Amino acid sequence: LVKEGDHVRRDQVVARIEHIQAQADVAASKAAVSSAMADSAAAEAGVKAQDDAIATAAASLEKSKSELARAKMLLDRSELLQQHQLIAKQDYDTRVADYRSAQAALREDEARLAQMKSQRTQVSAQLSSYQRRVAQSEAGLARISDVLAKFDAVSPIDGVVTNLPVREGET
Repeated sequence: LVKEGDHVRRDQVVARIEHIQAQADVAASKAAVSSAMADSAAAEAGVKAQDDAIATAAASLEKSKSELARAKMLLDRSELLQQHQLIAKQDYDTRVADYRSAQAALREDEARLAQMKSQRTQVSAQLSSYQRRVAQSEAGLARISDVLAKFDAVSPIDGVVTNLPVREGET
């Protein structure tokens, strides 16, 4: 990139070996890093979405507990009234059915919450895997970039080129 008599500055590239393959490797590594980062960002969003879903499921569970307590209270009253024959059998049966339905809803909400927590654990593990993949890709990029940098010969000082012992095309 220089000829005898040229002035050069410190760290100026004075010669370059053909580096098409190394440059392509750097581009591929950069793409791998970008892909890994996108996967990691998507997994982070998945963790946040799971956290939101868990919060919603927990609120639903609390509501179901409250509904069960209310249904139990109404059933207890209905049982007392039924014992003294102050309530129709149909109304009592409705209270029993409401109570059983509230129990089933509570069990369903508990199962849903447990399932969501399990899914969150899986998504968190995926996120961790993606984060490791980002680190691994970045390390690969640093290695390939270092190899690419070695294709350039740079001037160690400011000065004038006085001798070129190698010509373009020589090996």
